[in-house]
Amino acid sequence: MNDTPPSSSPESKPTELVVSAERHRFMCETIDYVRMIHHHIDPDMYDIDAKRLEHFAWCFEEDMVDHSGFVMTVTCRDLFDLQIIVDAAYTYSNRRSSGIRAESLTNVGFEAIIAWLSQAQRTLFLSKPNH
Repeated sequence: MNDTPPSSSPESKPTELVVSAERHRFMCETIDYVRMIHHHIDPDMYDIDAKRLEHFAWCFEEDMVDHSGFVMTVTCRDLFDLQIIVDAAYTYSNRRSSGIRAESLTNVGFEAIIAWLSQAQRTLFLSKPNH
């Protein structure tokens, strides 16, 4: 079964996601953390493609945003992949075996980012417009 939506589906069309400065900072740190522990992550549990991870690292570069945040062009797959990255960071940051955890990455922060990404995916791609 192919998880990629057809090119004509609403889920495949890029749209804009507004990222606040606070969410941007948290995503930067989360992505950096996952890049650091990527070799420890079980690929059967979290299939995180190294090229996609580097793409998101580039998208969320720390110096690319000012205090008001930024707008990012995303697809439904992008939001899904970001959710996997955040979920993996959340899981592995709570394991003693993974070693370290960035000081500013908290469980509350992870939960808030996961909720935001899920809501964005529902709002931007999965909601049916009312006519």
